[in-house]
Amino acid sequence: GNLFLQDYFKLWENTNVTLGLSYLYFNVEEGQTKNKISPMISLSQNLFTNFRIYASFLNAVRVPTLFQLYSETSGNPNLKPEDANKIETGIEWYLFMNDEDRYLSLQLAYFYNDLKNLIYRASSSYRFQNISEATLYGAEVQSVFNYNRYLSAELGYAYLNSPDSSSEILEEVPNNKIYFRLGIRTDLQISLNYELNYFDERTTYVPSKNLDSYILHSVNIGYQLLEFLKLRAELNNITDVYYEEELGYPSAGRTIIAGLNLTF
Repeated sequence: GNLFLQDYFKLWENTNVTLGLSYLYFNVEEGQTKNKISPMISLSQNLFTNFRIYASFLNAVRVPTLFQLYSETSGNPNLKPEDANKIETGIEWYLFMNDEDRYLSLQLAYFYNDLKNLIYRASSSYRFQNISEATLYGAEVQSVFNYNRYLSAELGYAYLNSPDSSSEILEEVPNNKIYFRLGIRTDLQISLNYELNYFDERTTYVPSKNLDSYILHSVNIGYQLLEFLKLRAELNNITDVYYEEELGYPSAGRTIIAGLNLTF
């Protein structure tokens, strides 16, 4: 079970504080009961009306899933819950233009995670295990340009790394990721979205074998036929790129999906 309390208040006119406290009770089998109290604090300061800086600290606990505990091929009933101390700091900037719908935004963030008992497996054919200590750090940059209510674009970059002492946690995880999104809306209840994603080369549990970098293109279109009925279609991996998210397991090639959404 998990109980969470949170409070938000203004320390000064332009200073916001969020405090939180969570209690975790975890019991898999008799004699394996865990109790943990985890704090959280977030502080943000509006330096200008359109410029904000923030910093946060969070202690988080993640219990192993039933699959991780009892899977016939990968389960480990002796897994311990993960414990992570997470620090993040960043800035947010907005440039509002004459038109109320037109703006440009920029978000920068740096994070550092100190992990204990990280739940990990080298591949789907290995059993889950705990890594006693690991460190993960990185940065994210995101920019959004909203030209008007019909056209918007978004560009983002993420960097992820870990010291050599715990580099195994980044196996099959790219150090660098880039994405671009373009959204178009019309007065005819039609929406069109395009997305590009770049994934950097990745190491694997086989020292001499890396997974190649790749770029994925996708597009989707939606039509609001009725107030409660929306039709949609997706075309994923447009260029039919061959790639593996996990060593030895090819991912889907060009895929077409069609469907509808009903809202009651």
